[in-house]
Amino acid sequence: MLTRTFDTALGLPLDSSVTLRITSAERMRWQHHADQFDMSTSKYIRMMMASEDSQRKLSILLSRENRRQDYAVILHALGKSRIASNLNQLAHAANVGNVVFTPDVVAQINEAYEVILYIRTLLIKGARGRPC
Repeated sequence: MLTRTFDTALGLPLDSSVTLRITSAERMRWQHHADQFDMSTSKYIRMMMASEDSQRKLSILLSRENRRQDYAVILHALGKSRIASNLNQLAHAANVGNVVFTPDVVAQINEAYEVILYIRTLLIKGARGRPC
């Protein structure tokens, strides 16, 4: 006769297993906690993994990692863009005397510079895990 084990909290069959390598000290600590609650070690571990606090921490870690990946993609695209090269060409043309710097042109260049610097600062802060 085949007996199935059920999760009492959810009423679902426990039909899948996961192998987890831990130290002997961790195993003893988890076993001690499980014994205090009069439950199996595996049930205690499942309970701890399913707790709201654990889920909240996991979601925070995942969102941070996703954010870092997004920032990395944006920084990579910004680095591959021709903005720096175009600014360098503009500076060279200005040094040679081929650009007429009207107050409007200077204002537009300064505004573009400030925006790019601001975006770069935000991206670097975000990529390091700090809130933007």
